[in-house]
Amino acid sequence: PGGYDQNQDLDTPNASDGVGRALFAVNVASGNLVPSFNINAVSDPSLGMSHSIVDSTALDHDGDGFHSRVYAGDLGGNLFALRDDEMVTYAECSISLNIVDGVGSKKKLFDASYDDNIQRKILYAPDAVAEHYGEMIFFGTGDRSDPGETGVVNRFYAVKNDWASTATLTESNLVDVTGDKIQLGNDTDKAGVKALLETENGWYIKLQNPGENVRSP
Repeated sequence: PGGYDQNQDLDTPNASDGVGRALFAVNVASGNLVPSFNINAVSDPSLGMSHSIVDSTALDHDGDGFHSRVYAGDLGGNLFALRDDEMVTYAECSISLNIVDGVGSKKKLFDASYDDNIQRKILYAPDAVAEHYGEMIFFGTGDRSDPGETGVVNRFYAVKNDWASTATLTESNLVDVTGDKIQLGNDTDKAGVKALLETENGWYIKLQNPGENVRSP
């Protein structure tokens, strides 16, 4: 991760950070940066990297011993996804495999601050779970630098990533399950919510106590 910008310690932080807006991969044998896996606000302006990144997580999505997926959130509520694998089909045996080849692709998967224009900070690495469609990403928002802040209603998210779309998801693409819609209501309600969760891009819970945060992994 690029690191922390002390801009975030101000009572009213600037709209964007000046440092830390980056995620790097390093070849441990040579010490060189891996060009295809490095993203930063200067070289990748289309990603909209506006805030510093302080933590990340890697996932071996297919259990082959190689960490081929990387997820990282920034202090503006953006979640970035990177991958280093491509599908290769061997004609001789008609077998298709994901091959880690050192060529990465990336996208901004989610923006937690877009719909209501309220900054929600992702301070800790998300958790990624392999699914048949790709991955489900779990993470929460909070502000460790201002533990007494009560004006932001933070969230806990579960966001699907099928790698098929390059569009950035927002809360409007998720199901709000704050009201415990799965356990309450009649069987028809439960079936409807279950079907909705299977077809939509994930879900989220609003943290309902004033000042409530997700501030540890």
